[in-house]
Amino acid sequence: MRADVENLLKQYGIKSFGNKKNLEIAGELIRPDEKLIFITPTNIKIRKLGTDQSVNVPGVVFISDKRVLFQQAFAYDTIYEFKLSEIHSVGAKSNGVTGGHISFCTEENRVDFLVTYKVEVAEQIRDTFIQAIAAADDIIPETTDAVPEAIPTEAPVKTAKVVECPGCGATNIVRINQVGKCEYCGSYIQ
Repeated sequence: MRADVENLLKQYGIKSFGNKKNLEIAGELIRPDEKLIFITPTNIKIRKLGTDQSVNVPGVVFISDKRVLFQQAFAYDTIYEFKLSEIHSVGAKSNGVTGGHISFCTEENRVDFLVTYKVEVAEQIRDTFIQAIAAADDIIPETTDAVPEAIPTEAPVKTAKVVECPGCGATNIVRINQVGKCEYCGSYIQ
């Protein structure tokens, strides 16, 4: 198993019992240019927004500095991938007794996966996820001038921000200078 996978499992107190092979196979999908920030064996539910279509499957979810990837257990060629730049809201629910959930939304899907029942750990996972999304939205504009890559010409431009919904308190990500809609309660946010 990759060292970064082992470190993250230890950091978040995740048991890998019965999932070692799944974690090793999922670890092979991590690209050299990615930094892994969270990984766990879990169950995931993906629901297509505006429909009754959903899929519930066991597997491994990982979050990197570029994407969220879910690989289904036992059907290793079944992979669901979401670029961080496509995610516009992230939430965490945990009551300290039953399993916690991390959820996020794209334009087309709502994704929910199980995490630990510990409230503070679920919130830490959510916050780490949100920070990765905010950092992924930083872009350096392309220029047509021939400038050596080692000399930066412009600072990164922030294109999104994290806001708390005044209606329900959910964490959402909205584009700067745009009004968004809370994925959970429908309130307008900016």
